[in-house]
Amino acid sequence: MNKRMWNDVYFNQDVPDDVIFGLVRNSYDLIVAKLTKREREKLLHP
Repeated sequence: MNKRMWNDVYFNQDVPDDVIFGLVRNSYDLIVAKLTKREREKLLHP
């Protein structure tokens, strides 16, 4: 896996939890958007 676009985020430090949750959600949404319709449906109905 190419890690050149990865960021380090440390919990309980300078970054508020809501920002961390937003970053994780954004990353998830970016990945899901690249999945096929069938793969997205599997996420909803495993």
